Amino acid sequence: EGFVAARSDGSVELLSSEKKGAVAWTAKGVGECLLLPLVVRDQASARGKAIVLCVKPGAGRQEACVVVVLAADSGAMLWRSALPAPATAMTANGDRLYVSTENAELYVFDLK
Repeated sequence: EGFVAARSDGSVELLSSEKKGAVAWTAKGVGECLLLPLVVRDQASARGKAIVLCVKPGAGRQEACVVVVLAADSGAMLWRSALPAPATAMTANGDRLYVSTENAELYVFDLK
């Protein structure tokens, strides 16, 4: 448990609330965040199970943004998916992630 920090260098950190802000883990090279990180909680335990970010694609890429999902306990990358239009909002319900885009499309991803 803690706070997610998206850094300007493209890294993401989990700052522990139990250890007065000590860094629990760092995921490097994730990318520059375009939206606020979304913490997806496990329904059974209420603990974080995934952290979802929408980041800028790498230089020379055609995508508008990339959805990145990290494991909440370790920061390990679980998966990523490119979107053809910029994301405007993200939310989750159960094991589903919903991402809306500027061109009025809604993408639904399975978080299992």
